[in-house]
Amino acid sequence: MTVKIEGTILANLLINETFSRIVIPFLKPEYFQDKAEATILTIVSDFFNKHNRAITKEILNLELKSNKELSDTEIDTAYEKVSAFSSTQTDIDWLLPAAEEFCKKRSVYLGIMESIMILDGKSILTEDAIPKLLQEAISVNFDSSVGHNYLGDADSRFNQYTMKEDKISFGILELDGITKGGMGKKTLTSVGAQSGGGKSIFMTNTAAHALKIGKNVLYITMEMSEIRISERVDANLMNIQLDSIKGMKKESYMSKIENISAKTHGKLYVKEYPTGAAHSSHFRGLLDELKTKQNFIPDLLIIDYLGICSSARIKMGGSTNTNTFIKTIAEELRSLAIENDIPVLTGHQLNRGGFDNSDVSLTDTADSIGLIMSLDMAFAIIATEELNAMNQVIIKMLKNRYGGLDKFVCGLDKTKMTFYPLEASAQTLSKPAVSAVMPQRLASVATSKFNGFKMS
Repeated sequence: MTVKIEGTILANLLINETFSRIVIPFLKPEYFQDKAEATILTIVSDFFNKHNRAITKEILNLELKSNKELSDTEIDTAYEKVSAFSSTQTDIDWLLPAAEEFCKKRSVYLGIMESIMILDGKSILTEDAIPKLLQEAISVNFDSSVGHNYLGDADSRFNQYTMKEDKISFGILELDGITKGGMGKKTLTSVGAQSGGGKSIFMTNTAAHALKIGKNVLYITMEMSEIRISERVDANLMNIQLDSIKGMKKESYMSKIENISAKTHGKLYVKEYPTGAAHSSHFRGLLDELKTKQNFIPDLLIIDYLGICSSARIKMGGSTNTNTFIKTIAEELRSLAIENDIPVLTGHQLNRGGFDNSDVSLTDTADSIGLIMSLDMAFAIIATEELNAMNQVIIKMLKNRYGGLDKFVCGLDKTKMTFYPLEASAQTLSKPAVSAVMPQRLASVATSKFNGFKMS
């Protein structure tokens, strides 16, 4: 008699605790076509999860006898299968990959069948669910990791300490210096500013720079349209004033686009959602669709901006206050960064205390102090009347889990949607003004550290 993999898997669940602990979380009754086998798996899994040990054949048979979902004939079939279970453990090095392959094949098959039902109008799901359904099916795998062994994994840990971390540059020299290279994977970073203070310009500037250095970028906007965001990136990358784009001839415009395309292998997708209508589940679905339909996996996700997202877990109003709501959104976006192994950049508003102020702190966050607690990095764009008159802003680090806290003066050309470093000849800020907005340590070394801030 031919031994099927289903029987081998079920038999080893009764006698191999190591195998059981690894695979039980991933096995599903629907993977087993035989109803008796699916019932056996349910009983075995429930017992293991409840008692933290394998079920015996005797208890399994008693559970089968009292099962109300099986007919007498199906119970007899289940008895025969259990009695045929081998009492010898199968080599786990062979069995684990074989069981994983079985689960993957069954998952794909079920995903395809569900997709057919959707197309035939026989499912409650819509056609939009098919890409995610198939993506989940092909991504089935057994995660056998139990965590990091502090003593046993010391060698690999040291290698990671000395390995250069792959970060996404902000494209602003001083900010990259403070953050030791930019945004790390699995991190959530937010830039704060007053309304119209440069949040979105900063995010489009970062997107443009990432594209220019060959990175894939997904830009999600809930404040401006896809075209307006793309227009800002155009102005930045083409180094032209925003207002002049509409007056360009199509041949000239397309020539500039071809020039940009020739210099990068990265891609930029911009997706618009209505204000307050999208949350992390929508973003997760979009990431899955782009991967499935366009073979596009972003190196950087930008969400413009957190304060106008919704939450996948809670609704605003009633007993939910703003602090809890915003903190929850931040946690969801950070989870998205961790799941996809990418940095997420977003923005937040400064409250009235941060408006036209020469300095801001964590308490100037309008949305929620809970937001700051959930971030890996946070910084603010400070713009006073004096700074605006000189096309300058101060960028101040508010929180940085991976480096220092500092602030510096930077140029901002709003006509070209571009942040730029300041040359000595362009720095006209007086020494008293610098002292008011920069720490004394920075003021004393500004000339050597930041391209020569000239004190007049």
